[in-house]
Amino acid sequence: MAGEAVVWGELLARTREMIMDEAGYHPGGAVRWKDEELLRFLFFGVTALEKIRPSVRYQGMRLVEREFPAVEPTAAQVEEARAGKSGEAADEAEAELRDSVVASASSAPVRVDRHYHEALVHYAVYLAFQMDENDATPSYRANMHKKRFEEAAQT
Repeated sequence: MAGEAVVWGELLARTREMIMDEAGYHPGGAVRWKDEELLRFLFFGVTALEKIRPSVRYQGMRLVEREFPAVEPTAAQVEEARAGKSGEAADEAEAELRDSVVASASSAPVRVDRHYHEALVHYAVYLAFQMDENDATPSYRANMHKKRFEEAAQT
């Protein structure tokens, strides 16, 4: 297990756990934040981390060109999935395509040192709670997670 790559889906699951947004937690089994949103928040965390700790961009002695996996299909992919179908069948084909793109992004390896994975999760949680900023409790929690991100990024 020591050599196995961590994938974005693992950090996504940890983020969901921290924001208590797992299936079954809410009525009807729904989740509040889409996987696409939370994955984007994690990717934003990498960018924020690189501003604080530029060395994160290096793996070994090589500068890594940072590319994040797509979390939504392109317009051409959607058009192709819907081609020749109408109504409910076209909607279903598009939903399957969207699910497969998110699954692909979730299974992509995280190319950031494991030491910073928890920082990325805290950053994603911070952004999720920012969406609830007009309620004092999420605002307080958002700031707490931002502080934890900054502390972890500087260690």
